[in-house]
Amino acid sequence: MSNALSVINKRVEQLAKKHPGSKRTTLQKQAGREYRAGKLGRIRKPAKKKSHTRKKAARPKRRVGAVNTKSRTHTDANKFKSVNIGIGSVAGHLSAARRLQVHKLGILEAKKFTAKTAKAKRHLTKQIVKAKATIRKIS
Repeated sequence: MSNALSVINKRVEQLAKKHPGSKRTTLQKQAGREYRAGKLGRIRKPAKKKSHTRKKAARPKRRVGAVNTKSRTHTDANKFKSVNIGIGSVAGHLSAARRLQVHKLGILEAKKFTAKTAKAKRHLTKQIVKAKATIRKIS
């Protein structure tokens, strides 16, 4: 039942006790008039729970210079370090070195493709030229 009906019906029961000989419809009309006039107290519905988005927790602040502690050349050398193949044929070593340089070239090309600034693209172009030169020397 809606809020208004429950309030009106409660008032109808009170009026029926006061006036036992009256018709129920008459009492309902009277209770409705009282309700619309604002004489009856309203039963309040419990407030709806508000759904809200949780704020993300703040990340801990980093010290200046804590991002990249190792030198650039050291990490690059480790990134492209070949697996210790052992003693083998010169051709095998050359082809492994070529594959490694081609892989490095692909990574540089992808970085250049996604670079935002012209300065970054120029810097990557120089590295690409060096990588191509080493590939030509190996081939």
